[in-house]
Amino acid sequence: MSEKGDKLGNWNAIGYKMPSSATFHYYDGSTEITDKTGKSSEAASDVDLATGISPAWKAVPQTALNDCPTGTNSAWIINVTASTSGEGDAAKTEGGAAIYEATNGNADCLALTPSFTKLTTKAAKE
Repeated sequence: MSEKGDKLGNWNAIGYKMPSSATFHYYDGSTEITDKTGKSSEAASDVDLATGISPAWKAVPQTALNDCPTGTNSAWIINVTASTSGEGDAAKTEGGAAIYEATNGNADCLALTPSFTKLTTKAAKE
């Protein structure tokens, strides 16, 4: 994703395309990609790092994949949040840096892509 100060831009900025299909629906943040070429909508919002954990990318299976069922509870998701220092209200964003966390809450789905969670930044694991 592209960086825009205290925001991360949408996937269009780097030319990444993800066409939704009968197998997966893809999301740029919380906006579903409906363009058949996979291009994000110009209306896709930037991810605001100051608002806590925000989805940056999501793939929702639309068909069962082995033991991995369909639906949102089986989605592969990359969340981002601002990297902070300090505690509580004293925490400050460190130069707009982002922490990425790759998740999938379904073990049967994660078994299909065991390295997916390695996309998580070190700070998110601590």
